[in-house]
Amino acid sequence: MYIFMARLVLIIVIIFSYHSASAQKNLDSLLCQLDNPQIVELLNSTDSSLKAQVLTLYEFKLPIYQPLSKLWLNSNFGFRIHPLTRQLQFHQGIDLKASLDQQVFATADGIILHSGYSRSLGYFIKIQHLAGFTSIYGHLNRIFVITNQSILQGQIIGTCGRSGKTTGVHLHYAIVRNQQYLSPSLILHKD
Repeated sequence: MYIFMARLVLIIVIIFSYHSASAQKNLDSLLCQLDNPQIVELLNSTDSSLKAQVLTLYEFKLPIYQPLSKLWLNSNFGFRIHPLTRQLQFHQGIDLKASLDQQVFATADGIILHSGYSRSLGYFIKIQHLAGFTSIYGHLNRIFVITNQSILQGQIIGTCGRSGKTTGVHLHYAIVRNQQYLSPSLILHKD
C-alpha cells in the first residue's frame, strides 16, 4: 500500500508540474480511478503542499465543502436507532441541525441528477460530481434547481425543511461514490 501511495504521489506531482489541458485530463482520469480512502488521505495529507495542490485544482469539483453555513451534527453516519421506527437501522448520511428555510449550498460543482420528492427523504436533490461522487440533500422545504442543471460549489440549491420521514427540521446530507455510501464527516473540508 505504501509503495502504491508513493507512486501515486509521484504521478500527481509530475502531473501538477505541467499546466496543460492534457495534464488536467490525466489528473481527472487518475482521480476517477482512486478509491475514496485514497482521496481522503490526499485531502488529509500531512504534506501541506500536496494537499494545497489537490484542493486548488479540485476544491470546486469534489464534495468537500459544507452544505450549510454552520455544521451542527444531529445524527452521524452508521447504525442507529431510527427516531421514528425505533428500530436499529443503517443511517446512510448525516443529519445536520438547521432552521426552517435555512439556505442549503452545493458542496461541489456538478450536474443535478434528480430533484423531487420521495416518501423517506421528502423534497431532495442529488448532484453528480467528479470521480464518481454524488451528494444527496434531503428533507428540504424548497428546491431551487432542476434536473440536468449545471451548478457551482456554494450555489444555493434549496432550503432546509421537514419534508418526508422526519421528527423535525434538519438537513440529511449523504455522499455516494460508485454506488457506495460514505461517511460525509470524513470528506467534508474542515477549515
